[in-house]
Amino acid sequence: MDIQSFLIAIGANMPGFEGGLVTGGVIVILVLLVVFVISRLFVKKNKVAKVDSASKQDNTKELISSYEEKLNELKKENESISKAKLEEGAVFSLVLLQREGRLVDFLMENIDAFEDAQIGAAVRQIHAGCSKVLSENFSVKPLFTSPEGDKVVLEDIKPAEVRMTGNVPEKAPYNGVLRHKGWTADKLDLPKRTGKVNDKVICPAEVEF
Repeated sequence: MDIQSFLIAIGANMPGFEGGLVTGGVIVILVLLVVFVISRLFVKKNKVAKVDSASKQDNTKELISSYEEKLNELKKENESISKAKLEEGAVFSLVLLQREGRLVDFLMENIDAFEDAQIGAAVRQIHAGCSKVLSENFSVKPLFTSPEGDKVVLEDIKPAEVRMTGNVPEKAPYNGVLRHKGWTADKLDLPKRTGKVNDKVICPAEVEF
């Protein structure tokens, strides 16, 4: 039934036809008004729900972005600390080699003017001191116990431990001659440094008064 037929039906049942039409028109307007209000509330509710959903998504994105920034900061901080520790350990190794064997003094000295016999005498002391450092603080050991020059057969190659030269076979077993036994540090046990330390200083200067 359309609106016109609805109004006529209401008017026919009213004492006055014209009054019935007016009453029917008022009823239709009220119904339309209620429908309009309900539809607006429904639309508003959907918009609020969408806004809340979008707001939650934005908050989640911001939270993820914040965590990513913190992770990147921690990663950079750890890399910086690791690099600093590595540099400190490298310099401290020179400190020990200088302290026990005066290796840095020897390497930084211009030995062109010295005779071989003089150099040989100095090297003995340097060798003893530096060998002590390697043994006590790094426990340096050979990767291969076979004498250099012996034939060896390798079923597997670890690139970090073995450097292959010459005519390298395409696949195992690898039959070759040991030219260098290699070295590995079984431990890293540097003594603790106390007092005020400059990580860059290998050996302090000496001034006599």
